[in-house]
Amino acid sequence: MTAWLASVSSRCDAGVDDRPPGDGVAGSTNLATTYDRIGAHGREALTSGHVSIDPLPVDGQERWGISVVLRPRWTDALASAVATLEALSADDSFVYGPANLHLTIRQLENYREPVLEGDDRVRSYVDVLADFARHRPPIEIGFRGLTVGTGGALLQGWPCEDLQATRLALHRALVRGGVAIEGPERTIERLRTTAHATLSIFDRQPGNAADVLAFCEAHRGTSFGTQTFDELCLVGYRRGPRSVRLTAYGRFALRGIPR
Repeated sequence: MTAWLASVSSRCDAGVDDRPPGDGVAGSTNLATTYDRIGAHGREALTSGHVSIDPLPVDGQERWGISVVLRPRWTDALASAVATLEALSADDSFVYGPANLHLTIRQLENYREPVLEGDDRVRSYVDVLADFARHRPPIEIGFRGLTVGTGGALLQGWPCEDLQATRLALHRALVRGGVAIEGPERTIERLRTTAHATLSIFDRQPGNAADVLAFCEAHRGTSFGTQTFDELCLVGYRRGPRSVRLTAYGRFALRGIPR
């Protein structure tokens, strides 16, 4: 079993909800339409003063649960964009840093605490992921464009292969492994369909919402490069007022070994 890794304190967020209402697996065929819809809703929220504020999690809540994620590299282009977002909205938002930027493949359960070392559920996830990752190839994703959703700013990801095939394969591996699947993605129909990484999450209505919106819209087509991910990470989150603790439970190399 992969060793239990240390907890790291950091300011971060679990991201805007990337399962738009009505979007199941079938919706993954047109990411551009999904991102445009998220952006349209975000524009309306910012201009009307009705952004979505993510509350602190409580046991059983369908947010902030243990998840399988990819960890993008912190590039100069990303650092510059995040620095601008922080300057524009730091008093009103949580903003990601290099230690906690992530792209969610899927959430595995609802929020719960505490999760102690040796937790049975985590062990079951680790067992499945260790075998699953061994037989899946690395994942390549191009990052292009910023968008503001109703809950924060996001970096648009464009997979170079069918990311939904990976999500479906993981779901089936969890079922075969007898893992109790809970949380917002407990059925195939509810699997998330986007490939974005959240850059900030609103803590309240931004005081200079127009500037935040203008900056993101000016970079709707900006390229932030293509990255190849050679491992999956199993992580959990502990959120407090203006802080979040990111806990890593395991890292699993994507080796692409045929069965």
